[in-house]
Amino acid sequence: MEQYILDLLRENNRAILPDFGAFFIRKNDPREISFNGLLTFNDNMLIELVSRSEGLSYNDAAQKVESFARNLLSEMSKNNQVIIDQIGKIMIDESGEQKFTAWKDLAEQDRIMPEDRTTPSTKKKKLKQEPEEEGGEEEAAAAEAQKKKEEEEAAAEALKKKEEEEAAAEALKKKEEEEAAVE
Repeated sequence: MEQYILDLLRENNRAILPDFGAFFIRKNDPREISFNGLLTFNDNMLIELVSRSEGLSYNDAAQKVESFARNLLSEMSKNNQVIIDQIGKIMIDESGEQKFTAWKDLAEQDRIMPEDRTTPSTKKKKLKQEPEEEGGEEEAAAAEAQKKKEEEEAAAEALKKKEEEEAAAEALKKKEEEEAAVE
């Protein structure tokens, strides 16, 4: 399933895993994956890709996607985190917020501190070595939060536009059907 998500990210810069969340490609340099756990609607793109790629009916593909999402949610509820191969890690912090770390960042952390990335002793060492960077990290976090907010607003706007287009197409189709029935 991870490969299908990556394929959608390459093709559309987004992949929505229904009932779980949406992955986006940020247009930074280099481009990177981000996650929004609030966008959980089914845009059918992932299910249709699974259906086409595996020769499954839409319903069978939907069940496969739903099962994958349920497994991720179950793992996250048990462990407060889930790692999605080649995509990233989603953690639930103390306040209940979801925090996403992209795969490339995980690989970099493993390279730097493969034994245990989160031990307090390694955090203390880093703070002692780089105290002047603390303010910069706060600014970067604020800029990241602003960027994420803008991305979410853009995604919501794109979703609204798509829904409006679909509604207009549906209304046109219904009107054509009614006209055909009258004739």
